[in-house]
Amino acid sequence: MTAPVIACIGDQTLSCGSIIPDYTLLVAANDNCDPYPVITQNPSVGSVFIDGMAITITAKDVSNNSSTSVLKLTLPQM
Repeated sequence: MTAPVIACIGDQTLSCGSIIPDYTLLVAANDNCDPYPVITQNPSVGSVFIDGMAITITAKDVSNNSSTSVLKLTLPQM
């Protein structure tokens, strides 16, 4: 059994005072045994944005195999 393969988005920019959106909707995961691996993110949706924070995207299949991808959140460049 192999872990799911994640097609993750790149790093993102958010404005000051933003809350973390649901990035799982922008990510795809494929698995050789599970057609619908569960995709989660940490920190969760609604968390307060802090410049430079990392969002970890995890895909887990029915066999409990998992893989992760990390994207970084920053303020827009001035």
